[in-house]
Amino acid sequence: MKLAVRSWAFNPNLRSMLARVTGHDEGGDEIDIVGIITAIKGDYLEFEFMREDKIVRTHFYLESFRRGLALAVYERPVRVEIPDSYQDESATQRGK
Repeated sequence: MKLAVRSWAFNPNLRSMLARVTGHDEGGDEIDIVGIITAIKGDYLEFEFMREDKIVRTHFYLESFRRGLALAVYERPVRVEIPDSYQDESATQRGK
């Protein structure tokens, strides 16, 4: 998947994706955060992540990724469950 669809616009398909932003910001501070891309507005990407049990909202401009930040996008998480039949089998086996 491409980061941008134009030299001035983020790929709109990044919206709602789980992502990790790493690298150094304009001030030289190190960034390593995992969160959700909540909106794409041209060259502006809105991002939410958790810090100390609070939701933090921030944003990044496309230019920041040209200057050292990296964006890794992950497939959407899917909830998985153990089928009830497996739990019943496990309980039966433990009882033997």
